[in-house]
Amino acid sequence: MAKTKVDYRKAERAYRGLWGIFIGLIVIVLAMICFFYVFLVRTIRIVGNERYTSEEVIQMSGLPYEESMFLIDKEQIRNNLETSPYLEVKEITRIWPFTVRITVHERVAVAYTEYGDNRLVLDEKGYILTKDGIYYQDTLVKVTGWKISEANIGEKIVTEEPSIANSYATIMMKLGEYELLDRVEGLDIRDLLNIELTMQDGMRVKLGDSTSVDDKMTWLSQMLIELEKEGYSGGVLDLSSGNTAVYRPEQGK
Repeated sequence: MAKTKVDYRKAERAYRGLWGIFIGLIVIVLAMICFFYVFLVRTIRIVGNERYTSEEVIQMSGLPYEESMFLIDKEQIRNNLETSPYLEVKEITRIWPFTVRITVHERVAVAYTEYGDNRLVLDEKGYILTKDGIYYQDTLVKVTGWKISEANIGEKIVTEEPSIANSYATIMMKLGEYELLDRVEGLDIRDLLNIELTMQDGMRVKLGDSTSVDDKMTWLSQMLIELEKEGYSGGVLDLSSGNTAVYRPEQGK
């Protein structure tokens, strides 16, 4: 009788073991089905694009439809897209079960500068978009006064004095924020204590250094309106203190 009970218990343990293996195999099979056949990319959503269409961004990303959501290589997608100097990838997000959202920032040409035989086209942060800016120069701010030590497309411009590039970015971003870029013809940053803008009407704007830029841009915006009302153009507008604006018209006006 005891022997029968022992045999029964052994059989029961063996049965449970086999059943556990069977359940494990089912789980593995289901996981593989989900991995390769269920959770697949069916929608790719592009956010932040203007220059490129969503279809163009998707094509450049190299992310295929029907790719497993588990196999998405975010770093490869980022590298693929950022081969374009105009694109910066901000975020790549899986939205389960079938969607991938790619958020990009498109760099916009706002300035150019001469570098040897090249005209470097720059965005507001100093990223180089192209070295052939001859076709853009009439619509962009011309930057002068810095010594460039390295210039690679898709990367930030490198100057001998790093603070010059930082000052450029600070001023250009604020000009964009205050919607003044289309009023500016040139930016001279040869002297970081005496940065100067040249407006489209020939007016020279003395900014001083790159501190208190918000205050200086507020003054600039207001003074341009007032001077236009009074019929003034050209001359010199001194905003270097950040606290006041002093205008000196051209002689004879």
